[in-house]
Amino acid sequence: MSGGHFDYAYFKVIYFADILKLDLDEPREWVQELSPECIERLRQIEKEARHFAEKMRTTEWFLSGDIGEDAFLETTRTADALRKTDS
Repeated sequence: MSGGHFDYAYFKVIYFADILKLDLDEPREWVQELSPECIERLRQIEKEARHFAEKMRTTEWFLSGDIGEDAFLETTRTADALRKTDS
């Protein structure tokens, strides 16, 4: 596994997104009490967390010396472009 500069902090963000998605997709009582607008916002937060986790991973790999500046810039630009199309 690459990285390590931030002790793989991006995994915690991925975990957050995974649990949030699971909570929203499962028939949980507290979710059923929320408005559609609130649920949609939570789904957007889940997507944004995944996007940010990808940028965190790339940053960690870059600062750990696993990828170079060109790869770092290309990967983060691509992630930003994909986020714009996913919104």
